[in-house]
Amino acid sequence: MTTFDRYLFMRFVYVFAVFFAASMGLYAVIDAFTNLDDFQQATRDDGSLGLLVFLAQHYVYQSSFIFDLLGPTMTVISALAVLGLTLRNGELHPVLAAGIPTYRVARPLVLGVVLVSGMLVANRELIIPRIAIHLQGSHGDTADEAQRVEPMYDARGVFISGKELYLETRLISNAEFRLPAPALVDDFVTLQAAEARYIQESKQHPGGWALKGLSQPLVEIPLTEAGRRLLQPLPDEDAAFFVTDVTFDQLYNRSSSFKLLSTAELIRRIRRPTSRAVSSLGQQVHLHVRLTQPLLTMCGLYMVIPLIVRRERMNLVTNIASCMAWLGVVFGFSLAMQLAGDSGLVAPDLAAWSPIIMGSTLGAWLSGVVRT
Repeated sequence: MTTFDRYLFMRFVYVFAVFFAASMGLYAVIDAFTNLDDFQQATRDDGSLGLLVFLAQHYVYQSSFIFDLLGPTMTVISALAVLGLTLRNGELHPVLAAGIPTYRVARPLVLGVVLVSGMLVANRELIIPRIAIHLQGSHGDTADEAQRVEPMYDARGVFISGKELYLETRLISNAEFRLPAPALVDDFVTLQAAEARYIQESKQHPGGWALKGLSQPLVEIPLTEAGRRLLQPLPDEDAAFFVTDVTFDQLYNRSSSFKLLSTAELIRRIRRPTSRAVSSLGQQVHLHVRLTQPLLTMCGLYMVIPLIVRRERMNLVTNIASCMAWLGVVFGFSLAMQLAGDSGLVAPDLAAWSPIIMGSTLGAWLSGVVRT
């Protein structure tokens, strides 16, 4: 990289950091004042210092989610701001006069987009899945507080419900498992347990729920052969293990909890649907969106370059307004296609890849108006 390349790259990093800090600060201030009563209720015994510590911890976790949500948009806007400042300060004219093409000048911005995209992938795959329990609760909730259970059927027709769900311990209190007949039992049975703790799948055992405090001994339940494979006894007399793919996070905030999973876990759930009642279209669309997001961000950059550094002698404010309008069209089209994919109007892959086709086509078509 030349000196001018390093200058543009560091300016991009600085602008991106300022945008993220400003966005996160604005979100924290508005969100904290809006939900101050909930935060005070959660720390009513800890005083003012405890409230500040709780707020700091809460928004540190939220910053990871905000970075994942706004990162691609801020990346494109940062590139737009860097090019706009370069033109405004007259720093681009000597470089172009020396015969260096505009797209060569913008190479540091491409490197910046790749860097941020890598950070977004690392944040999504390594950080968010580990702090998911801190992102799922309501304002003022801690990870060990009780949440409302969203009942659901698993793939074999077993209805899973309970009184309260604890995300941190992966536990349901007063759990109920309604076994269908004649698939699993000879007659309809509602198995109740004082608590059910989710055990993650491993190489040694399948995933499922460890039940304690059963309402009736396991030997008294008229299980079929398939039922005995799913409901297995444990050493304790009032305990059993129920094999199912329904995880603890699917029983709370089910419509969006899959967005906090790693890509590997998301693919596993798509391949092994946990319920006949829950459509996997949203998960498939989200998977394709994850794969296409870096490409769509790069398409946005190659739309920004010709729209800001235009051949015509237009006002910079007009160029920025035109650029934002075009980016808004692509962004709106992307959201519309995602909604269409979630509702089943278009195929999930088409919903995610159509904006890439549109953005790359516009970037190639606009390349003829760039200043050289």
